[in-house]
Amino acid sequence: MPIEQEGQAAQGMNKGAATGKTNQDMINVLYKAAKELGMAEWTLIQKVELTHLTDDRPAAYSGPAPADMPGIDEKQKAVIQKVLENYKRPEK
Repeated sequence: MPIEQEGQAAQGMNKGAATGKTNQDMINVLYKAAKELGMAEWTLIQKVELTHLTDDRPAAYSGPAPADMPGIDEKQKAVIQKVLENYKRPEK
């Protein structure tokens, strides 16, 4: 998808894909998205101001939808949304 379309897709995102996710799920999503973006994993979590997710990993995620995450551009939001929509919790 061209960058312009990714940005437009990011504008239409909602929190629906994050429903039922835990903080650990979102950590996993952000780590995978960071890899796809060529960023250090923890750096992305810091940029979106979600470092507190590690304080209670099994808790239900109640943070912002990717479209509302601070500190990142529309392309980064679109990548996070794509990873979130395709995320499957690892089986134990």
